[in-house]
Amino acid sequence: RAAVGPPPAGSFSQIAIGSTLGCGVVEDGEVLCWGDGAYNFPPPAGPFLEMDVAEYFVGNPTFCGVRPDGTLECWGIDMDGLATPPTGSFLSVDLGFRHGCAVQNDGELACWGLDDMGQASPPGGAFVRVSCAYSHCCAIQLNGTLECWGHTSDVTNPPAGTYTGISVSDAHACAIATDGTLACWGDDYQGQSTPP
Repeated sequence: RAAVGPPPAGSFSQIAIGSTLGCGVVEDGEVLCWGDGAYNFPPPAGPFLEMDVAEYFVGNPTFCGVRPDGTLECWGIDMDGLATPPTGSFLSVDLGFRHGCAVQNDGELACWGLDDMGQASPPGGAFVRVSCAYSHCCAIQLNGTLECWGHTSDVTNPPAGTYTGISVSDAHACAIATDGTLACWGDDYQGQSTPP
C-alpha cells in the first residue's frame, strides 16, 4: 500500500486526512488527493469550498465536499448511503466512519448514513461547526457550547465552556476555546487528551 506521504505541490485552502490518504482543496477550488486508494476514486471537477474523507476500510474511501452554491457532492464507496448526501444548501461537512453530518445555511444539522447508535440523528438547534468520527459527532452551538451525540463514550461527554473550533476522533476530541486555549477529553493513554 502507498503511505499518505507528502502532498502534491501547490497552495491549499483546506485539507482532510484519512488513515492512508490525504486530500486538499487548492486555490482554484479543485480537489487533489494522494495516497492509498486516492487514485481509484478521482474527484469530480471543482470548485469546492471544503471537503472531508472517510475510509470504510483501507484504500476504499468516501469523499464529500461543499460546492460554492452550498450543495453537497460525494463520491467513492457508498457504504450505508454515505456517498448519497441530502439535498439543500450547506456551509460545512464532516464524515464519520459510515455516516456524515453537515451544517445547513440556517445552522441546523443534516446527517445521513448508518444510524445504529444515533450518530445520524443530530440534536435540534443552530450550530456553526460539526466534527464526526467512528459512531459519534460533536458540534459547536451558535452560543459556543458543545453538544455531542451517537455512541456513548467519554468523547460524547464534552467539557463546559465556549469554543470556536473542534476536531473529533474515534476515542478522544479536542476543541479550541474562545480564549485560544485547547481543551481535550476522552482516552489519554498516549497523552492525546493532554494538550500543550
